[in-house]
Amino acid sequence: MIRAAIIDNEPHIVSGIQKLLAMYCRGVQVIETANSVESALKLLSTIKIDLIFLDIELDDGTGFDILKMHRPIDFGVIFVTAYDNYAIDAFKMSAIDYLLKPIDSDDLISAVEKAKSRRNNFKNEIRYDSLLQNVNTEYSKEKRLVISDATSVYALSLDDILYLEAQGAYTKFVLRDKQILASNNLKSYEEILANKHFVRAHHSYLVNIFEITEFNRSDSKVILTNDERISVSVRKKDQVIKAIKQLSI
Repeated sequence: MIRAAIIDNEPHIVSGIQKLLAMYCRGVQVIETANSVESALKLLSTIKIDLIFLDIELDDGTGFDILKMHRPIDFGVIFVTAYDNYAIDAFKMSAIDYLLKPIDSDDLISAVEKAKSRRNNFKNEIRYDSLLQNVNTEYSKEKRLVISDATSVYALSLDDILYLEAQGAYTKFVLRDKQILASNNLKSYEEILANKHFVRAHHSYLVNIFEITEFNRSDSKVILTNDERISVSVRKKDQVIKAIKQLSI
């Protein structure tokens, strides 16, 4: 049985989550609720909780404040929020689960199942530290992307990623000092990185435009700072050239 807490200052949201959990997630038991940063910190310091449903906006602060002040983070977190592009972008970058208000039952079930798979994983704290980094910076080069392979979780600086290469259902990350075979496909990362100085050069490649030193028109390849040559497809050529030109604007 997963011991859960709901931290939200809207009573109808709290009762709604409780009802949905009772209907669709029988393995989750709501032990306590809280409606502020202060009451949440008190709750978490006195009761063992496995999972919290955490609102962003609370009367005396934010859900992020709770993650900053309570350590270690030895519980799972599912954020519950109204639509907020900036926050959702940070959740996706940090591989943090979230639910949009009003809450959809299928989304709830999916988020709870992911939380179950990550129970007792100390590496989750990497995700939360990366989340705090991402919500506290406006600059994409300072953001962190959380990825995982078969054995580890990594928080990568976007500035250290040269390019990503599709490997079937997986993605190879080529960094300055190593390579990582991540456990998701290239399209999932393209959705996160497309607006953060990465460009799809080919159906198999997503490239950091700051690492491009040259576009060779004769063989339709970009040359990177590590001297690797990445093919550019005919369909993607104009998009790549536009991205390179924008660097000088």
